[in-house]
Amino acid sequence: WFYFAHTTAAFALGLWALYLGVVGRWVAAFALAGFIFNIHAMQSAYLLMMLGAAMLPVLKQSVKQVAFGAIAWLILASPGLYWMFSSQAVSSPDDLGESIRAFFPYHFFPTSWLLHQWLGALCLIAGFSWIALTLKRTDLRIRLLLPGVAVVTFCVVGGALTELTESGFLIKLHVFRTSSYLAVMTIVLFSGWVFENCARWVPSERRFPAMVALLIGVAAIGMSGYLTFGFMMLPWILVIWSVIALLLVWILRGGARTVAASVFVFFCLVTILTVHYESKDFEDRGDRTQKHWRRAQDWARENTPPDALFLTPPDLTGFRVWSERRPVGEWIEGAAMLWDADFVPHWRQWYQTMGGEFDSSYELDIWDRLGRRYMNLPQHEIEQIAREVGAGYIVIRRPQEYEEYLGFQRNWQGEHLYRNDSFFIVATPPGL
Repeated sequence: WFYFAHTTAAFALGLWALYLGVVGRWVAAFALAGFIFNIHAMQSAYLLMMLGAAMLPVLKQSVKQVAFGAIAWLILASPGLYWMFSSQAVSSPDDLGESIRAFFPYHFFPTSWLLHQWLGALCLIAGFSWIALTLKRTDLRIRLLLPGVAVVTFCVVGGALTELTESGFLIKLHVFRTSSYLAVMTIVLFSGWVFENCARWVPSERRFPAMVALLIGVAAIGMSGYLTFGFMMLPWILVIWSVIALLLVWILRGGARTVAASVFVFFCLVTILTVHYESKDFEDRGDRTQKHWRRAQDWARENTPPDALFLTPPDLTGFRVWSERRPVGEWIEGAAMLWDADFVPHWRQWYQTMGGEFDSSYELDIWDRLGRRYMNLPQHEIEQIAREVGAGYIVIRRPQEYEEYLGFQRNWQGEHLYRNDSFFIVATPPGL
């Protein structure tokens, strides 16, 4: 869910702005939303929608505060607004939708989702809808329910319109990132429901409902971030923990506190060991390749001129960081299409040059698909690409590191200027 906020600072401030609105500090809430616009415009747009929904019940009594809040928002958001309208951040070319579908469709187009992503979205919306219908109404809760209703409506309607129209404005809004706010609102409301109802289940354990609410709430957060990514271990661990928490409630109701404590300790150990094993395995595999990637960049910095241009595997990122040399392009650079209309044709040309196709076919890890296509090109075709784009050097994966899809590059002919266990670098040969 931190990723959905795209920047933790913007999301943390956004929660404060939402809190100020819920407790009736409208001017301060809109002022903070205006400041956030300069950090992350999408977050500010979400906040305007949610704050507007929260103040509907008191709109007639708060006209003056609304006016002052709007002025405060405009003043504090003016630097970001000036940059946005004076640059290419607002305009969208006609082929932006097609380009984003090829770059990373999961944040924008529901038809790109797989079953587990649909389940994640439906679970989050169903959870909020259920708690909204069952929770006792208070003025404070209504102010929190209405922004949640606005988010659900925005996701359903905005998602459908994005899919059908490929509107550049809606694509740039990242409709489904509002799920981070919906998850937090669901947690807060569900916690209230738990405190109201669990006391009669476990009257002697007043603090235990808080633990149940926390565990289920964290699981809800995990599921909210599950919308646009592939399989992730953590959300499922947290969902299982939620079930365990409810099991503990049931055991405690029977008075078997020793059994409950034993179950709790056991699953604590299982969770810790599982997370440690998975994270250690991930780090070991990632560190090995990253170290070799860094060493290849170090060689490039120390042995090539500053204006050298490198053709690198298109699915890898960050070559310019340590090498201080320019790569022809990287898949991740496609994100710039969302705020720079002039960059769209540049990325599309690079993408097609690397073997990418605008075929609207979706699969997980779309950047790996591009990497596999590129790595299966014959040596002479890669050399020809390097000559066409003016790259003086080519960075190649070594066969033993990527045996499953290296294709023709397992028998690369020619002198290696540099090599390590994962990559080698060659000079681009002259054309015939």
